[in-house]
Amino acid sequence: MEASQKILLNAAEKALCEKSFYQFFKIGWRYSDPAKFVDDWHIKVLCDALQGVFEGKTTRLIINIPPRCSKSTIICVFFPVWCWIKDPTKKLLTGSHTRDLATRDTVKSRYLMQSSWFRNLWGNAFNLSSDQNQKTYYTNTDMGARYCFSVGGGITGTGADYILLDDPLDSSSGNSKKKRETANQWFDEALSTRLNSQKLGAIVVIMQRLHSKDLTGYLLSKSKEWDHICLPMRFESKSRYDKRKKKGQILSKRFSEKGLKKYEKSVGRYAVASQLQQRPSPREGGIIKCDWIEEYTVLPSKVLSYEWSWDSAIKTGKNNDYTVGTYWAECDSGYYMVDMFRKKVEYPEFKKRLESLYYKHVSNAILVEDKSSGQQLIQEYKRRTRLPIIGMMPGRDMLSSKEERLTQVSDLFESGIVKFPKNAPWLEDVIDELTSFPKADHDDIVDSISQYLSRRIRKMRNSKPVPNDIQDDLKTKSNSLDW
Repeated sequence: MEASQKILLNAAEKALCEKSFYQFFKIGWRYSDPAKFVDDWHIKVLCDALQGVFEGKTTRLIINIPPRCSKSTIICVFFPVWCWIKDPTKKLLTGSHTRDLATRDTVKSRYLMQSSWFRNLWGNAFNLSSDQNQKTYYTNTDMGARYCFSVGGGITGTGADYILLDDPLDSSSGNSKKKRETANQWFDEALSTRLNSQKLGAIVVIMQRLHSKDLTGYLLSKSKEWDHICLPMRFESKSRYDKRKKKGQILSKRFSEKGLKKYEKSVGRYAVASQLQQRPSPREGGIIKCDWIEEYTVLPSKVLSYEWSWDSAIKTGKNNDYTVGTYWAECDSGYYMVDMFRKKVEYPEFKKRLESLYYKHVSNAILVEDKSSGQQLIQEYKRRTRLPIIGMMPGRDMLSSKEERLTQVSDLFESGIVKFPKNAPWLEDVIDELTSFPKADHDDIVDSISQYLSRRIRKMRNSKPVPNDIQDDLKTKSNSLDW
């Protein structure tokens, strides 16, 4: 090939890449990854959406897509480089749930810019600065900058025109309420404030769904400003961005039907619904099913008995358990949870809370697990008070194993006679822990509930009705519930 022809071809390729991010990605792939490039319709969808971000057509974009569909390479490797081709003064913040993953992609971007192909076409556009060229933070000679971060990490003092967030949580953290809420709060209070211009700057979140209240669910529930692209692994229904027509059609050519079925079987139903199909549903631990959770709005007028059931913890450290008290009403139609206390407290506050809640809510009995701080409290209260304290000893008054106890009372849930107040602010915590057990981060709510229901099974509904004057007292005090 003559030199003049090569110059013309290079000029044509350069113009094509500068005009279309999709073409830049397709052509540039071979210079960043030794694997064979497999083009797919969804790749153009993502590339066109990101080009729209650069062109100012959208400033808030969420993309939900399954793993292994080139999302990280598109958004965190190629898009920042293309932005600098178009405008080398741009400043970008790119990150993920770990610093290692974020660094991996900044390094890949740098390799791409140092390739012979890139230097041949855009070598005169800009150069990387010699005095600021680290893996996690580098600048160019036109004052553009690229800084990588991890979720929860420090970014104070760093500003950007574009913030690109790839998978804010890893798949193992999706079921942790604490980790979800920490990531969501960090996004609000730290990351979203780093735009140089809240009006012109853009934020892109690309992730696989992990939970109904992950960052995607959180952002979509609080604001309508986000453009949302959702591409499930198997086609379910037509949308603006999903042009597939055949139900069940696979998203990417990289997956065969046989291979995908094997993968779906290995990860389980919950991961298929969330990570592959992008429609997360509550994770079930296998004992209590979500469909078994019954809710109520008004407590029946006739109550047979009221009881507190306490599961205590004696430490308040970050990783320690909660002290939980659940308050129950037994009625002809079932067992109604009325109120709940859940907090990390030390022994003196535990005693104070137990007493104050007993006087707030009339009860026939106060069940306390006969171990650790509960054992100490039982002995003390029986000695100096007339509170109706009943010690519940695992292995004596109820089964020893936590899983065995919940399994023993699971029929009560399945039959629909265990009911929870529909508008209680703590209802989600109860449902999450019940349906996730034994996979949940904590099991204190489960312990308190199974302790109460274990006692009800033993008593076989032999409790006497509560006297009318006590029922009237309870109705008065129930109006003062915190929620």
